[in-house]
Amino acid sequence: SGQDAAITFATQTASTTIYASMLVNVDDLTGLAPNSNTLGDYIAMFLNTTSTTNHYARLQVRLGSSGTTYQLGIRASSSNAATEWYTTDLNPGQTYYVVVGLQIVSGTTNDVANLWVNPAESSTPPSPNATQVSGVDATNIARFVLRQGTTGSPVTSTTPNAKIDGLRISDLWSDIGLPVQLASFAAIRVSDDVQLSWSTISEVNNFGFY
Repeated sequence: SGQDAAITFATQTASTTIYASMLVNVDDLTGLAPNSNTLGDYIAMFLNTTSTTNHYARLQVRLGSSGTTYQLGIRASSSNAATEWYTTDLNPGQTYYVVVGLQIVSGTTNDVANLWVNPAESSTPPSPNATQVSGVDATNIARFVLRQGTTGSPVTSTTPNAKIDGLRISDLWSDIGLPVQLASFAAIRVSDDVQLSWSTISEVNNFGFY
């Protein structure tokens, strides 16, 4: 239907945790579900090797507590009745570092989906901002999908305009971190040139700046 764009990776099975990290910038809030909606709209998720309907660790979005903000949440599987929301309001036009994780646990209805927004750099995962146990477990995970939701006749958008960049998929938390975390960045005009100044919070395997 042209709604999905997927990236595939080595199939992950029981006793594995898979992470997807990305930079998310929601441009505007047009068409978002209201803050009272317990599900919201989903914009990204994990899939197994074959199904296009069994979704895991959905990244959900809805309006924030006011009409000028939004919130992100995690829905462990498409069978979960509601989304677990990170209820801090986020600002459109601002970039956030977002990590979605899915722990595939042996057994039934016990996979764990986690969401982090702007997590601190660390060797092990910090406490998530939202977490939920799956209603239906994944037999395996092999794809990460970006989704443009649609509804109505003719089809109209129900997910916001957004930019997603720097997507990284790994079964190691240490592999998904941003190489550089900026604390500040400024540009001023000096005659016919532009003078840049910045400071960083952390740098990993960074040779320099160009």
